[in-house]
Amino acid sequence: MKFVTSILNRRAFVALAAASMLAGVMHSAPASAADVTIPIIVKDTTSFYWQIVLAGAR
Repeated sequence: MKFVTSILNRRAFVALAAASMLAGVMHSAPASAADVTIPIIVKDTTSFYWQIVLAGAR
């Protein structure tokens, strides 16, 4: 009987640990596209490539 109780306690502990880890992962806030900001460092404003990059960033 003690063997069965130890197995049940071990399973309950593992289930509780897995549920708490899953709850921690699921609690993270979703990031929306409006909240994301990517800084752009323009290297040369006379280059056509960097003018396009800067125009796209604005």
